[in-house]
Amino acid sequence: MNLKELITNGWQMLESMPDDPEGTIAMGKMTSMAQCFVKIFPIRASESMLNDGKASVIKGIHQSLANNQALIEVEDGCNSEGSKYLYSIIKTKINPSGVQYFLRAHIETKVQGIVSEVNGFFEENGQTGIRDSVVYELAVKKGIITPGETNQWMKDPYDASLTRPYMMNMSESKEFDQFFPEHPLTIARKTINSI
Repeated sequence: MNLKELITNGWQMLESMPDDPEGTIAMGKMTSMAQCFVKIFPIRASESMLNDGKASVIKGIHQSLANNQALIEVEDGCNSEGSKYLYSIIKTKINPSGVQYFLRAHIETKVQGIVSEVNGFFEENGQTGIRDSVVYELAVKKGIITPGETNQWMKDPYDASLTRPYMMNMSESKEFDQFFPEHPLTIARKTINSI
């Protein structure tokens, strides 16, 4: 894990809570668009979603989402050290406005039988919905979507036939991260890439 890179990118080490697992590392970061909190702690490999695989994790998330939640992405692979990882990002609509992205990752460690779990909360801060609004207006101007057609704007990234009241929208695609470096979703993705 590259905690040094995170700290040089504005993350601050925080005190872990008394009920956190032993060995927990806690960090926080705030930008003009996001409030972020991450905990990293060890778990038994037998409890890891690495055992389930990407398809099973996607299916489980689909079955457990509330009406104000949407799946953004699930990714797996091996890091530069050859350790397996699997992570998911889910968004939750917050009342009265804004969203929070929850990152959960499991990463193999060099310690037999132990996996690192990452739990991250990345919430919109300040004026909310800027990324959505800018990308939506651009997509309408370019004729990519028709105003009022939600099936063009919102869809599940893994099941095009899925219809839910709340889903990932076009602005949450990775290609737009570069234009919104302080957005909570961009920071969530950068954080898991660093870790």
